[in-house]
Order: sequence, then C-alpha cells, then structure tokens
Amino acid sequence: MPVRTACVALALCYATALLGAANASPRLSNLAVSAENLAFTAGTPQTSQPIVIDLSTADVVTKLAAQVCVGLFNRDGASSRGAYALIEAVDADWLADIEGIRDPTLHSVADFLELCLHGPNPVARGFLRYNYTAQKELVPNIITVAAVLDAVPLEDGHPAITGANILFDANVVFAGFKPLDATSYTFNQYANITTGISKMNPGYSKSKTHPFNPPLTRDANSGLVDYIVKERLFNFFLWNGCIPGTEEYVLQKRMVSDPSTAWKKPLDVMGYDDSWPIAGDLFEAETDCNKEHNMGQIASNGVPNLSFFSRKAKVGSPMLQNIAPAPGYNKSKTYIGIVVGDGDNIAFIRTSRRRWFMDRAARWYYNNSYASKHDYFVLPPSGDLYAYPAMMPEDMQANFMSNTERDCVLLNTSASVTWEWFDTWSTAIKHVYPKYAKQNTVRGLFAVNVPYMFPVLNFGPKEHYKILGGKVVLFKPREWRGPACTPKSACPTAHELAAEINGYPKGTVSHIYVTSDGGGNLGDIYDMVAALDEHVEVSNHEMLVQAALQRG
Repeated sequence: MPVRTACVALALCYATALLGAANASPRLSNLAVSAENLAFTAGTPQTSQPIVIDLSTADVVTKLAAQVCVGLFNRDGASSRGAYALIEAVDADWLADIEGIRDPTLHSVADFLELCLHGPNPVARGFLRYNYTAQKELVPNIITVAAVLDAVPLEDGHPAITGANILFDANVVFAGFKPLDATSYTFNQYANITTGISKMNPGYSKSKTHPFNPPLTRDANSGLVDYIVKERLFNFFLWNGCIPGTEEYVLQKRMVSDPSTAWKKPLDVMGYDDSWPIAGDLFEAETDCNKEHNMGQIASNGVPNLSFFSRKAKVGSPMLQNIAPAPGYNKSKTYIGIVVGDGDNIAFIRTSRRRWFMDRAARWYYNNSYASKHDYFVLPPSGDLYAYPAMMPEDMQANFMSNTERDCVLLNTSASVTWEWFDTWSTAIKHVYPKYAKQNTVRGLFAVNVPYMFPVLNFGPKEHYKILGGKVVLFKPREWRGPACTPKSACPTAHELAAEINGYPKGTVSHIYVTSDGGGNLGDIYDMVAALDEHVEVSNHEMLVQAALQRG
C-alpha cells in the first residue's frame, strides 16, 4: 500500500504546540505558549538589541544576581531594550530564531550589574545581603524578597555593593531559619505584593533512603529567576509541603487558601515540584498537593528568558488551524487518531526536544501545519493547566473549565488531553466533563490515567469512548510509549500496534496517545501508519468526535 501521511494532533504537556511538515525550514519566527501569563507572539526583529550577557560559565551566586537584574530590566516600562541571558548554547539559537538577532553584542556581567544598580536609570533599588553557602536552602525565599523589593542578592565583598542601598539583610533576618520559617516570614510580609506562586528546588537530591529529609547536594537552577522577578511571584520550596500531618503542609495550605492574596484560582504554579519521587513525581500536577485541590502546574523549572519573551503581546485573537474535514461516518471503516503528547515541560522544548520539533517547524508549529495539511493542535493535559480537574471543588472546576474553553478558542481547537488520578474517573465522567457540553467548545477529550499503567475500570474491555452530555466524547486511555519501554503492554512495536488497530471491528472509533518522553518518536508513528490496512482512516480530532457521535 502507498505510505499515507499521518494526521497528527500534538498536545505538549504544559506548553501547547503543534507538529508541522517533516521537511520544513528549522527557523522560527512565531511562538505561542498556552498558559495565559506566558502567551506571546514574536513580531519583527528587534530594532534595538537587548542587553545580552553570557552566564554560561558564571558561578551560581553570579547567575542569581544577574538573573534578578534580567527580570528587572524586562519589567514593563523598565527598559525599552530589555535584557537576555545566554546560559546554554541553545539560548543563542532562540534569540536568533525568535528575534532574528545573531552574534549579539555581549555585555560583561560586571558591567551589567553595575548598570542594574548604579546606571543612569537603575532598575534595582538596592541589594539584598545573604550568604549562599550558609543559606542555600533559603534561596527560593531570597528570590521572593528580591522580586518584591527590586533588590539584587549579593554576598559580602561583591564590588557592586559599593554605593548601593541595602534593602534586606537575610544574614540577620533569616538567621537560623529553615525553609519553613523563611517561607512563613516572606508570606506574612510580602504575599500581598506578589501576583502568583512558583516552586524552585534549592538543590535537594531525590533520595528514596531519606524521603522526608533529602540531602542538599546540588545548586539551585537559576533559569526561571528572571521571570519570577519580572512577575513578582511568590517563590518557595517545601519538600514536605504536600505531606499531610507536617508543619510544611499546614503552612502551604494556609498560603494557597488565604483570601487576601491576589493569586487567581486555580493557582498557576510556575516551576516544578519534584519532591517525593514516587510514581514519577507524586505532586507534579499540584492538584493533589493539598486538600483545597486548587492548584495546577505550568512546568517551567530552569527556563531562562521568559521575562524577555513575555514582553511581547499576549495572544488575543484566535489562531488559524487547518480546516478539519469531517466526512460522514462509514461503518466499514476504522477511525484512529494519533495524539502526540508529553513534551513534558517548557525546559525540554527549550533544550533536548528543541530539534525534535524544529525539524517540523517553519514559522513555528501553527504556521507550518498549513503546509502539511495533516497536523492539528489539541490542548495539553488537562486543558488550561497540568491538573486533575475532578479533584477540584466546583468553583475551581468552573474557573478551570472556563479557562480551558478560552484556550480552545484562542488556539482554534475543540479537544484536549485530560489526565485524572486513577480513583477520580467516576466523578470526572458523571459530574465534570459533561459540563463542557453546555458551551460545546470542548467536544473531544483524550483520557490518560495517573498512574498510566493502571486500567480505567469505568470503560468496558471493548469500549473505546463515552459520550457525555450528548455532545462531548471522552476517549478511553490507550497509550503508546514507543517500542522500547516497560510495561510491554504499553510498548508494542509499530507493526504490533498496527496489527492491533487493523483487528478492531470495523466501525471502531479510537485513538493512540504517543508519549515522546516515554520513548515514542515520529519514525515509530510513520512505521505504524504505513502498516495500517486500507479500511483504517487516520483522523483528526474533529473527525473522531463526529464519527463517535454519529456512531453513538
């Protein structure tokens, strides 16, 4: 049989993007990130270059100070130029791809800090005194104080201190503090000045032998600091903050339920919570972190320069997708959709998975999908945030679902991947997802179970989907992690999976969720599609939903 072009819907976990044509130019000139406070589009190349500094060989203390200044320079109205940090080689690539700036003029870090604190229009009001070695665990809290006071964190003896005002002395105020104490102090003093929250691991190593008290063996990753500072986020990290019965849990619960903060609900948690590495990272989605169930994640730990790129205007009008043909249901065919997800976080897209996507992008993902004619966007798990919607109380669900519907309108899609904890599917199916039928904006949902290897018993053995509220189709989980992983049931070869699909009764409507972080890749998809029988039609999300509704 001739090789068919795969019709692919892509849902990156935590940052929505789209596959385009396989032979496209790798240059980028447009970018859209789905989270509301990160959405932006690139315009024409910069007429005036930003202040660019090279932090690739800087020590962690210098990186933290410089990244605070990058965030301050990128605040609205602070500087017409903005600032940009080169931390890894890929950061130069992004500057070239998004802004058209190649071989930028580099400013020394010393000059940059001097400009930040003492320039003709200084963006910092002074400095924050601390000792990195002695206060390593408290670095997340120190960044919060730096953000709200516009203060550069510096150690004794740094030349930039000369002539600068000391705004906060962490060596004195935080003396003898543990993260619990420092988080409580900064919340009580500064939470009402912050706009949201972020989590930044100060350097704890995952340890199964010391689950409650892991060793502090690494340095904090400074990448997200510029964005934390620009947006004045409340940054912290409590290793046991999601463990009931601990003081840290009590404090975190108080913080996220305090009505006096300006934090929108459900809470968008920037960064990443990699505490308690059980079944992956047990609390990564945040919704299961406290009994309020009012949080969701934007996985962005270690990603620099979001403060620079978010200077662009947010996406405000719907983007254009390929027209999704929806022919009438034919019971002699089998309809199968291919959803590619688990790009896993913004950091992966920035670095190790950059080429994976760029090989299929010209003017970023949407623009080149027009060339392929076979690629479409769907939202990532579980829509607006990486979260478990069925856990949320009704008011949080309503906000979350409204935000998800808004995202669908902006990204011009009607479907989303959705994850739920294994014991909440009954609630999701009976009480949550049918609510999408009212607006009829979200019409297709591709389910993934957490943990993924558990079956969802709400679906029968031969049931591929459920119709909810008469208009919404929830597809049964069917994950493919490529041919080389465990358990084997999730890892058939391309030909084994094709044989499975070919063997479905004619008239079946179903999908496959391919995880790139589980090991799946485009070559596996092409090999599988090439082995499908003629009666199998590879379908986009709209075709799947319409076929399921017509089949009943």
